[in-house]
Amino acid sequence: MLKTLQAILPMLLLASMVSAQNVVTGIIKDSKGEPVSGATIGIRGSAVYAAAGPDGKFSITTTKKLPFFIRVTSLGYKPQEIQVSEISASPVEITLTANNLL
Repeated sequence: MLKTLQAILPMLLLASMVSAQNVVTGIIKDSKGEPVSGATIGIRGSAVYAAAGPDGKFSITTTKKLPFFIRVTSLGYKPQEIQVSEISASPVEITLTANNLL
């Protein structure tokens, strides 16, 4: 019985860890539709962050349960928070607004 439990327990733990992850992919653009390279994407209330690539694309993984918020920041743009209520196969498109403060 103990050997059976020792064999099953790691599989159960692994299954719970895999199923508890949410991956959000997307692209960050400016108001002209141009990619925003280097934008920072963070999961609100956690220490999970990612950076947009040169093409504005990003992927971020979290163990937070749905719904949760992602926060997008980039120098020269107003910060934006987006609620993620479902994980979609389609990338999330986020458009940042220029921060015209001098």
